Amino acid sequence: MRLLGTLFLAATAAAPAQNVLAQHNDIARTGANLHEIVLTFSNVKTNFGSLFSPSVDGQIYAQPLVVNGVEIPGKRVHNVVYVATMKNNVYAFDADHPDEDCPLWKRNLGKPVPYKMIPLNWGSIVGQYNIKPFMGITSTPVIDPDAGRIWVVAKTLAGDDDIRYYLYALDIKTGAVLATSQPIQSEVGSDKIEARNVLQRPGLLRANGMVYLAFGSEFDGGIYHGWLVAFDEQTSEQEYVFCSTPGDLVGEGGIWQAGNGPAADADGNIHVMTGNGAYDPDKQRYGSSFIKLSPQLKVLDWFTPSNYVKMNVEHLDLGSAGPLLIPDSDQIVGGGKQGIFYLLSRGSMGHLQPNHSVAPALQQFQVSNRFSLKG
Repeated sequence: MRLLGTLFLAATAAAPAQNVLAQHNDIARTGANLHEIVLTFSNVKTNFGSLFSPSVDGQIYAQPLVVNGVEIPGKRVHNVVYVATMKNNVYAFDADHPDEDCPLWKRNLGKPVPYKMIPLNWGSIVGQYNIKPFMGITSTPVIDPDAGRIWVVAKTLAGDDDIRYYLYALDIKTGAVLATSQPIQSEVGSDKIEARNVLQRPGLLRANGMVYLAFGSEFDGGIYHGWLVAFDEQTSEQEYVFCSTPGDLVGEGGIWQAGNGPAADADGNIHVMTGNGAYDPDKQRYGSSFIKLSPQLKVLDWFTPSNYVKMNVEHLDLGSAGPLLIPDSDQIVGGGKQGIFYLLSRGSMGHLQPNHSVAPALQQFQVSNRFSLKG
């Protein structure tokens, strides 16, 4: 499998002052690079292009990350690109001199899960699995350059039929495993994370001294829920958990966001968007919603479109893209399979849309064609 994202490598390796430590660059998930000092219209036009394309073992779903000035033991200081694959391999490559010590290091985090071990439901509509042949590291890791750690979540086959998720902390210099969580089996009431049925797709989030992991479904197979779990970054112990549709027999309400990570604001509050699922705030169920949570994952506010029932029936997941926090404002924007963008105030999100006792969406507008199962 060739390394994907060569334009990403070309753009960042030329500017060693800029680290890329998380999915979409920052915890607001803006994707912005506000510190570019090397690339100009002139040199991009004449010199911009692919730098290198090394081979890796497994598909790449995670965004590559970059840390500059990493002192690799016995191999001097390097600007390093970190790549994770679906066969549970993590690689460190020199961003400027790929032919030297390629890779700088490689770490395997366990046997990946063959795709046919996962229950198939929604995928049967189109007659096939949409991820294959393996499930492994699907989400974008997150890096703390000061602590020299990269956190990675791997889905592993621990036995013949024993599927587990683990959170690992690796040394960015050597790839050594510094810490490993217990198997992730969070519970809310009678509901429990079933590793076989859920997919840890959204990028990881570092905020409030925690590493936050979000889960949606794996092919909509079996009973699943949306989950958000917080681990102490010092101890790797689970501290807080949120379930989007607790106690609902159908479940759903997955947090998948097409790989986009949960966002965090300046107060440390966490923002996610959920897919199809039950909506009943009296029972703490928030399918098809924007949700604002405290650092301890208690619901503070939410917004749910008025047509959520139709969205659920027609598989028009709201949370198919993920939230973006607009800088220097209290506003959040996000959209889903309806092709509609919603602009909301984080200070008063609106709850169920027809409830005008609180502020409705500041704006909503059609930006693309709606999703259709018929193509």
